[in-house]
Amino acid sequence: MSASSRENSTAFPPEYLYERNDPQKLKDASIAFIVLPTIVFTLFVISRAFCANRNTWETWVLYPVAFIATLSNSILCLVIALTGGSGRRTAYLLLFAKDTLSLYQKLRTAVEFLYVLGAALPKVALLFLYIRMFPDRKIQILSWITLAVVILHFLTTGVIVSFTICQPFSYKWDQTGEGKCGDVLLVYKFYGIPNIITDVAILLIPLPILLRLRMGKIEKIGIILTFLTGSLGLITAIIRLVEFYATDLSDRTFNGTNTLTWTAVEPGAYFISSCFPGLRALIGTIHKKLRPETTHRDPAKFRMHETYDSDIPVRLSNGTSVAAT
Repeated sequence: MSASSRENSTAFPPEYLYERNDPQKLKDASIAFIVLPTIVFTLFVISRAFCANRNTWETWVLYPVAFIATLSNSILCLVIALTGGSGRRTAYLLLFAKDTLSLYQKLRTAVEFLYVLGAALPKVALLFLYIRMFPDRKIQILSWITLAVVILHFLTTGVIVSFTICQPFSYKWDQTGEGKCGDVLLVYKFYGIPNIITDVAILLIPLPILLRLRMGKIEKIGIILTFLTGSLGLITAIIRLVEFYATDLSDRTFNGTNTLTWTAVEPGAYFISSCFPGLRALIGTIHKKLRPETTHRDPAKFRMHETYDSDIPVRLSNGTSVAAT
């Protein structure tokens, strides 16, 4: 940090410098979203490896990479809470713990990239699922457009802007030399808006065709609810965006605990939501093993259970086929 920043820090009274914003909520959220995605991903792998009739490339490429990004993001958020100076006044760190402040900035830089990667990959996986499952032309077009927006948003805001907003790049955490940064906080705020728009699109795209599925009400509700779990990511994205606009981040280490908490939560919510459709094979297998055998079964419902997560298409009310995954 610059010498002037250090000199300005000495002007603050001791009660201000030693004030703490307890990062316990950040610790709890980070631990929760280390554990929960790990459990869900384990079930997802079991479902796809042992219960599904077929798998596609995103099962063994996108989902593992998304899991690693999500897990790493939560782990780094936990490290920030434990050793990275989160909850301390920036002025205090400038005076007494410059190395800790530098560590905080480095960890935040890593979290920024992992966050955008962890938020983008589950969306990409879900959109490829839509493209594969729904042959309807409108849904195909909307899915491809949304997929393009997600990827471009990740590449521009998440990668290009993140790596070029400070010149040199190391000026993000080491401002002792020559350099400059753009408005980093504005980028954080802007990123959330297209993020939420694509969340809404992903939530709405499959609804018309899901409502037309020809099956029992219970099965239809179950499948619709499976896809609606994507709203978990939408809810967390909205909360995070509101936190960024409502929080004074001029003292980033002290006031940034809440925003960092939702930065840990949001990719985990996206990842968990994206895994739920892939758990249908496991749920269907458990259901078959647990349901009592009866001599009188509704043939239509029986066929639905048998085609659940199979290569056999599910019919819509207008006769159109939807490929189950």
